[in-house]
Amino acid sequence: MEVEIFKLYEDERGRIIASNSLTYLEDEHRYDFYPVTVKDIIIGGSFSGTPTYMAVLKLGVKGVIAHECGVGKNNKAIDGIFLAERYGIPAAAVATQSALVSNGISVSEGTISVLNETARKWGIKEGMVALDAAKLMLSAKQGVVVNEQLDHDDEIKIVEESKDIKVYTVWSIGLIKDQHPNDIFCVASHSGIVMAKYTLPVHPKLIFANDAGIAKDSSGVAGLNILNNKGIAAVAVAAMSAEIGSPTSTYREGICSVVNKKAQAMGIRSEMTVKEAIKIVLESQ
Repeated sequence: MEVEIFKLYEDERGRIIASNSLTYLEDEHRYDFYPVTVKDIIIGGSFSGTPTYMAVLKLGVKGVIAHECGVGKNNKAIDGIFLAERYGIPAAAVATQSALVSNGISVSEGTISVLNETARKWGIKEGMVALDAAKLMLSAKQGVVVNEQLDHDDEIKIVEESKDIKVYTVWSIGLIKDQHPNDIFCVASHSGIVMAKYTLPVHPKLIFANDAGIAKDSSGVAGLNILNNKGIAAVAVAAMSAEIGSPTSTYREGICSVVNKKAQAMGIRSEMTVKEAIKIVLESQ
């Protein structure tokens, strides 16, 4: 298996772990130093929203740093930082253009742009390199397991249907276990490499995700080319048009920003709304 979780540093205070996705840390098969403990700092290639932060806060981590992903509509790409503050957990995000999405090591090399007050108390400041910030976080108190029940848009819903095509909203296409070659998915995630890896086994007709502010080296939309090469149409919506973390917002409010060639062949263009794009596909059947 490709290495996607890395131990960057360790001393008597704990470890600093980088993961290409915050959602990977529960999977004991992904790394040989499982499990995460209350002494660990996590650096992740995910957006810094509430649902992605919860993937590690529920494990009891000591601190978290992830990606800013364009900040997003209603600050949804960074609101997990302030959830962590409620529990006294230091947390931060790196600037959108300073690091690759879906790459934990790149995030560790990025520059801090947003942080909570608990992180600030440990000497962390804007402009600091994330790995240096994580080393300061190691001096914080042990983590606490966060069991907060969130009002989270995580139901799998069919929102449109025409002939043999269904349109789904789902938090992550990784929750879908069967192939859906005739169906369309609107998801909550960024459009980076991790999204593509989750999408390939499902092989949908078309998928919409968030462009995450495009990010360094267009990594926020890098998944679109991967999917195009496998014959899957994929579209990213502008980060400020729809709330990252909400598939319903992707569907209802998303405005297309980056469109792969397979989707272009369907007639989808940038600046269309997601609903307009879906209508084109449904009416072409």
